[in-house]
Amino acid sequence: MKPTPTSVKNPRANAILERVHQVLGDMIRTKELQKHTFDTVDAWSELLASVAWAIHSTHHTTLQASPAQLVFSRDMLLNIKFIADWEAIRLRKQDLTDKNNTSEIV
Repeated sequence: MKPTPTSVKNPRANAILERVHQVLGDMIRTKELQKHTFDTVDAWSELLASVAWAIHSTHHTTLQASPAQLVFSRDMLLNIKFIADWEAIRLRKQDLTDKNNTSEIV
């Protein structure tokens, strides 16, 4: 990883963080907070743990795997081993980048 300067008003430059914010917002809106009893010491821990699990276990279409599968080489739901094909992932990402670049030029 290397830092890259981006403009403030370009959400595509920070797509991962934007996705995390979207998941967090969706889960806050769908949780029935008025019916929930919160822990007085740490009211956010349960919700943030749920958000983290959702993000880690969600299948990524470009990667063809979840982030947790790639990091831990295990599935989050089933007790099965996951072997990542890093070369295939790299080629898919490059292909997607090339397609996006071509569509922006046109």
